Amino acid sequence: KPLELGSTADYTKDKGIMTIEDVYHGEGTKGVARGTIKKIRVVGLEYRALSVGSSGHASQDGTPSANYAHPIGRSNASWDVKTILGEAQVYEDGSAAFYVPARYPVFLQAIDEKGHTVQTMRSWAKLMPGETFSCVGCHESKLEVIPPMPQSIASQRGPQELTEFYGPFRGFSFQKEIQPILDAKCVSCHSGQQVPD
Repeated sequence: KPLELGSTADYTKDKGIMTIEDVYHGEGTKGVARGTIKKIRVVGLEYRALSVGSSGHASQDGTPSANYAHPIGRSNASWDVKTILGEAQVYEDGSAAFYVPARYPVFLQAIDEKGHTVQTMRSWAKLMPGETFSCVGCHESKLEVIPPMPQSIASQRGPQELTEFYGPFRGFSFQKEIQPILDAKCVSCHSGQQVPD
């Protein structure tokens, strides 16, 4: 009889832990100079629970599409609304460990000192409460044997809480997030009232 492994979930917790041994290991960051990546940004995916309107697309046999439409994305837009949950420090050796909400799909972005994205995770993960999800590097080959590595700084210091991204977790609104920037920095010159020089 095969060995039955016990569950690694701990349902008394509401978070899981993600670890990265060396963000510079793998094809995803090949050629990126060590020290470039300063943080890992954690992005959550909010499922669209139902159709709003219709995309107007149909399959080859005429079957209607999944009818995805939303005020911020129609037709060929993303299926999911994305929310930035926060960021975690990447240590000098390229390692990071941080808590993420359990039962919530997330993907990661490697971020430089200016807050620009160096690389984006091309899939997503959802952890059970108390579960640990570990990556060797960034898009490393699944056929590759894990190289011998010294104990990482992140494994010595333990997982970090995510730092807020410009305030607490919230939904995105153009009127609340972007329009105030345009009003403060752009509208005085680009209001259409002045003839450009």
